Amino acid sequence: MNKQVARLESKLEKVTPQNSSLPPSTQQNRVSDALSEPYEELRSELQNQEQLFVDESPTKQNQRKAWLWVAVAPCFTLFGIFRSSKRAALQVLIGNYSGIIINCDRAKMYFHGQRLQWCWAHLTASERKAHRAAALSSGC
Repeated sequence: MNKQVARLESKLEKVTPQNSSLPPSTQQNRVSDALSEPYEELRSELQNQEQLFVDESPTKQNQRKAWLWVAVAPCFTLFGIFRSSKRAALQVLIGNYSGIIINCDRAKMYFHGQRLQWCWAHLTASERKAHRAAALSSGC
């Protein structure tokens, strides 16, 4: 992994020289091009992980609704922006996840996984909600 980081740093130094007078859009395109190969290497490495923490959050990209996905492995984190929060976007990001332990909320796009582990924050929030509903229904 350290070799990948060093190689990435070297690429970035070449495409984004300090005090550059290039327009930001040109710099952004150069960085994107330089990162594409290492990004794909890390993305393919996700399938070799025993466990991943995965989540998605709504955002906007070019004035349109999009989702920022994150996959957290023990030694690296990978982000992706997709137009969808559906299972297809998850599969593009992490590939076949049937043998990987996926820590996630209980959103339906994860249900095709064979080894799911629910996020504690979501479980405790659901439990608090259930207790409040029970208290309200009993008149307390």
